[in-house]
Amino acid sequence: MTTGAGGTEVQDLSSAKGMLRPSEQQADKPFVVYLTSTDEKFRTAQDVVEKTTLKDERVAISAKFLTMIKSEGEAITKSHPYYQWIGGKELPRIVVFSSSGDKIGKLEGRASPSKLFALMEKAVTRHYDMDLDETIKDYQKILTEVDKLSVLKDALKEKRKGKLTSSETKKIEGEEKELADREKELLKQEEVLLNPKRKNAA
Repeated sequence: MTTGAGGTEVQDLSSAKGMLRPSEQQADKPFVVYLTSTDEKFRTAQDVVEKTTLKDERVAISAKFLTMIKSEGEAITKSHPYYQWIGGKELPRIVVFSSSGDKIGKLEGRASPSKLFALMEKAVTRHYDMDLDETIKDYQKILTEVDKLSVLKDALKEKRKGKLTSSETKKIEGEEKELADREKELLKQEEVLLNPKRKNAA
C-alpha cells in the first residue's frame, strides 16, 4: 500500500508485492500465495495439497523463511487487480514470489511436495545467503534432539513420582538442569538458523 493525495491509501499494483499487508511487507521476505476452493470438483486435489504437500517436512521448514498467504481462489477472476500474478485455470493454486514481488512459479491442482519445494528454494536462495538443503538438514537435527530431550524429561518426571532419597532427588535435579541447559542451547541454534543473512543486507 502507498499513500496518495490527501493521505488516501492507494493499492500498489506495480508488482505482486502490493497484495501484501503492510506488516507483511515490513518482513521483507519471499512469499507464497495459496488459493483454495470450496468447489467439490477440486476437493480431491485440495486434500492432496493440504494433507500431503504442505505437510511435507522440507516444505514446512522452508515455509519458515517465507510469508505464507491463504485466500479464496474463486475471488481471483479476470477482473481482479492481481489476476495477472495469481490467476489461473485450476484450484487449488500455489504461486511463489520473490521478496520484490517477481513471480518465481505457479502450481495448480495436485502440486507435489518436490515441485513446491523447488520453487520455494529458488525464492529463498535468491533472498537469503544460505543453502536451503543444508539448513533443513541442520534444522531436522535440532528437531530430533529436541524430541529426545522431551522423552528424557518425561522419564525424569516419572522418576519423581516414586519415593526418592535425598541423593536420588539431587541427582534428578542435576539431570533436569543439564536437559534445560541443552534445550536453551538448541533454541539458540534454532534462532540462528531461522534468521539467515539477507543477500542485500549491509
